[in-house]
Amino acid sequence: MISQLGFIPDDLNFDALEISRRLTLSQAQADYSEYAKVPFISASDAHDLDELGTSPTRVRVAAPRLAELKLALKGMDGRKILN
Repeated sequence: MISQLGFIPDDLNFDALEISRRLTLSQAQADYSEYAKVPFISASDAHDLDELGTSPTRVRVAAPRLAELKLALKGMDGRKILN
């Protein structure tokens, strides 16, 4: 969205923001500090088979469930994003 609009509209409530696999987490946090209230995640955004899994986001959850992922994104009850 930032690459297209140059910003993220304030009225959009995202659970997380995906960063490019070409950008490190520390770079994203420095370059986009105005979005620090939302966790950054990365994914391969694969367009070719050899790109699958090249930029995973690791999370600590109690079980592989969407509700657990939401807790991890919020950093609640011991769940969290690990990278």
